[in-house]
Amino acid sequence: MIRGYHVYYKFENKFREIKDNKYDAINVLIQLVSVLYWKENYGPMRLIANQEHLDSILKYKIFEEYDGIDLHLLTRMPHKDKASRYWSFSKIFVARELSKMYNEFCIFDTDLWIKGKNLIDKGYDFHVFHKENFDTDSKYNMYHDPSNWLDLEDINRFNWNYWPLNAAILHFKNRTRELIDNWYDESIKIISYNKEIDDEKIERRSSLFIEQRLLPVIARKLGISYGTIKPNVYRACLYMEEMIWNKRWIPNISSSEESLKIEDEIQHIWGKKFLYDNPHVRISILLRLLADLDHFNGIKEKYKELFDEINLILEESYNEI
Repeated sequence: MIRGYHVYYKFENKFREIKDNKYDAINVLIQLVSVLYWKENYGPMRLIANQEHLDSILKYKIFEEYDGIDLHLLTRMPHKDKASRYWSFSKIFVARELSKMYNEFCIFDTDLWIKGKNLIDKGYDFHVFHKENFDTDSKYNMYHDPSNWLDLEDINRFNWNYWPLNAAILHFKNRTRELIDNWYDESIKIISYNKEIDDEKIERRSSLFIEQRLLPVIARKLGISYGTIKPNVYRACLYMEEMIWNKRWIPNISSSEESLKIEDEIQHIWGKKFLYDNPHVRISILLRLLADLDHFNGIKEKYKELFDEINLILEESYNEI
């Protein structure tokens, strides 16, 4: 049994506009399937969020699937005024609070669901979804030089020669409090310093830096081991390139049975949320969701209003093609 958590601090992000008003039901359906599969395969599932996020799912009542909901913890989170720049800090803050009570737990994104069993518990102190690589010469590079956030003295405290870790899934198991305390302290230092960045493109990557870039270098410095669920490394600098999904990974997804299996058993919507205006994207996501939800008897009747709205979106999407 592993305690599972969704963490969601909903706010107006000045850097991003997610088109989820018209198609909000899609995001709710993803969150529902995420909860259902976790509870079936791994253990209890709880939601830690603010009232704004809870309000977005109240209409469809999927909150009933959670084993508990905490609306108070995030009210104590510092630096809410900097949430647009450091939106991932809510996850780090919650991880720190949970580490005071538990050594093992898993935080994963609401836009991700894990169908497969026995994918989480592996022999590391902690593990994450997958690694990401980057190319500083690429115009689509997402990981920039640490000097944009740190002074030279702080940069030199770490070895930066490790690939970033995609934190859509964070499973902590050993030396949890030590790791997360250090991660939290370093993040707070960066956020408090809030170094001015002239380039908005780099500034908007601040959240990636404190979450996915900072975590592996802290773990390595502490001698804390980590592994990945997915054996492939995502080529992050290609996220805007016209390239088929299979080739965005090193090695390619088709390179092994294990890669293909995990690709099927863990679905992460991620950037597709920005493409809901495309009917082909909506259809692809919804068909997969509905197929995976067929596994749960009576779920479509239980959440009839939600599924009626989803079927309407699907019908309209087909009509747009």
